[in-house]
Amino acid sequence: MTIPLTRLRTATAGLAGRTGHTPRRIRLWQLSIAAMGLMLAVVGAGTTASLTQQLEQASIHANQYLRAGDIQNQLLVAHAASARAFVAASEKDAQANDEQAVQARDTAATRIVEMAAQRTDLDSSLESLTHDLLRYAALVEAAHQQRGQDAGRDSLSQADALLRSSLLSATEELQAAHLAASQPSVGWGWVLPLVAWLTVIGLVAISVLVARASHRVFNTGLVAAALVALLIAFGSISTASAQASPNATTDALARVAAVATAQHAGSRSYALVANTVATRRSSGDPSAELAGLLATGTTALDPTADADLIKNLTTLGKAGAAILAHARSQAWTAAERALLSADADAVAAASDAVQSRTDAEVRVARDTLRGAAEAQASVGVMIAALSVIGALLICVAGIRGLSQRLKEYR
Repeated sequence: MTIPLTRLRTATAGLAGRTGHTPRRIRLWQLSIAAMGLMLAVVGAGTTASLTQQLEQASIHANQYLRAGDIQNQLLVAHAASARAFVAASEKDAQANDEQAVQARDTAATRIVEMAAQRTDLDSSLESLTHDLLRYAALVEAAHQQRGQDAGRDSLSQADALLRSSLLSATEELQAAHLAASQPSVGWGWVLPLVAWLTVIGLVAISVLVARASHRVFNTGLVAAALVALLIAFGSISTASAQASPNATTDALARVAAVATAQHAGSRSYALVANTVATRRSSGDPSAELAGLLATGTTALDPTADADLIKNLTTLGKAGAAILAHARSQAWTAAERALLSADADAVAAASDAVQSRTDAEVRVARDTLRGAAEAQASVGVMIAALSVIGALLICVAGIRGLSQRLKEYR
């Protein structure tokens, strides 16, 4: 009788040991679910903060790109107006052109101030740009004071060299850097999908362990928690993919880049022609430079959608080529007369049309930037809410589901 009782006592003690381990493991799994939920909430909030910061930086870079382009355009407008003022037939015409040049330089200076107010690590050249603009204005003013004289032509030639070697190259570098920095970037956006998928895997693993320990395959709480984690995983992947893909903002900036390149070609071509005549430059090959500028300007344009823009650039090219034909034969008086008459009709109209088209594209881009910023801000709030609320639901559903198993061991 003693032997069976001993065996019964031993078997009961072993069963008690095994059942004692199971509640401890269930509590450990509950803690694991709570840790996964907390991690998901923290990463979701962090992803939202990172996304917001990236969007703010992208918007700043996009606006800096637009400002740098306007600086370049205004400098070229000012340069052409200064050249026309230098060869103007009357003091009245010279004054009118000089006022236009001053207004354009002031606009360029205003854009530099605006860029400095939104300064980024890509804007280290703003100080030298400001300094060179002041030097340029001084040289143009000296030329204006010596209008029609060789000394004035020398000052205008120095201003042209400064514009080409420093001012235009600096604005081009700023444009390229800010355009690249404004492109879509997912950054830390993939961390949330990764953590969400790890949470799904963790919950599935816990479900398997619980099933083995309790001999029950289905646990409602754990299934609900896994489904919530799966929803967060797919939702965050969709958001990250959209963030990394081209969107309305990048399309608008690409459109501005294409039109602005054409506009720059037109403005620079006219400034080249005007300065060649005003300084009586006989070195180099301005005609070849003019043709190269116009060919580059139309490369990115759509022959159908941009037909008017291409037509206006062609008008500028033909007028410029006719003026430079006089310059090649050093018939400077005829070249000056052609420059002033061209400015009064077709060239002015074509130049204004190109500028208006560029301004319209810039306005569209700015509106798109504002709309994208508002939309992405809403997305950021949605991500934060989804991750935090989802993490809470995972904790509640998962822990409650395991609590039902704990009751079986009490």
